[in-house]
Formats: sequence, structure tokens, C-alpha cells
Amino acid sequence: MRQMCIYCFKWADIDTMTPIFEQGRVFVNYYCEDCVTAVMDDLFKFPSKDGLPYSDVCEQSRIH
Repeated sequence: MRQMCIYCFKWADIDTMTPIFEQGRVFVNYYCEDCVTAVMDDLFKFPSKDGLPYSDVCEQSRIH
């Protein structure tokens, strides 16, 4: 199965993509291997809606 990376809009096999989601949310965004590092760096720069850093509220998991 293939999924589109919402950061670079390229299609990739879902087995090679990283899902990232905020705790308490159902919707998961998928990022390709080329973009996941940049996305995580960007997330950690901004505070969450609760004022906490995303490093405290963001979970990352890998599908394999």
C-alpha cells in the first residue's frame, strides 16, 4: 500500500513511512524517510496548544 507524504507530497510505500500524531488525536500524518527528521525538528520548535513543548506531547511510532 502507498501513502502520500504530507510534507513533500511524494508517494511512498507505507512500510517505509513514519506516522506522527499528537496525543489525544485520532488523525495520523505520514511522512517519508526524507522528511521525517525535518518535520520532527519543526515540531520541537513550536509550543503545543497547552503551552508544553511538543517533545512532551508528541508521539512517534514506526510501522514495520
